[in-house]
Amino acid sequence: MERWQKVGIGLALVLLLLQMGVWFPSTQTLNSVEDPIKEEVDFTVEPILGQTDDEGRIKVTFHCQATLTMNGNPNVEWFLIEGRREVASLEGGDAADPCGDTWYLEPGTYTLMTFKTDGIRYDQSIEIHSFEEAVGHFRMGAFFLCLFVAFWKRTVD
Repeated sequence: MERWQKVGIGLALVLLLLQMGVWFPSTQTLNSVEDPIKEEVDFTVEPILGQTDDEGRIKVTFHCQATLTMNGNPNVEWFLIEGRREVASLEGGDAADPCGDTWYLEPGTYTLMTFKTDGIRYDQSIEIHSFEEAVGHFRMGAFFLCLFVAFWKRTVD
């Protein structure tokens, strides 16, 4: 196998791994229905290789579903806090409805505050889509490298 074929195979594998990172973003469980509610959960949003969107943000998907375990208050309330600033919130949501959201956050540490009421549990997780911004630059670099390899004049032995 020629060296250039190995380079092409290596590039294809790197691009496949990057695409897998886009399809399956980093996921962190914040609360689970089986466990008591953690009312304040900290999480950190970090870019891969410093890559963010044009506004310096990273997409974060918040998955949330409340479950009533007994007759209690069905109101769902959560607040996303950065330092002392409220970034997003849901107040008075119905436990029968999904309570998730999509955020575009600057790199940093955030706190999700979920208010506990009797008879309610949460499945909450976040997906940090840090590969989505970085993958575009890698794809472009791989494209130019492929063009270089394809049109490079090879010497015949």
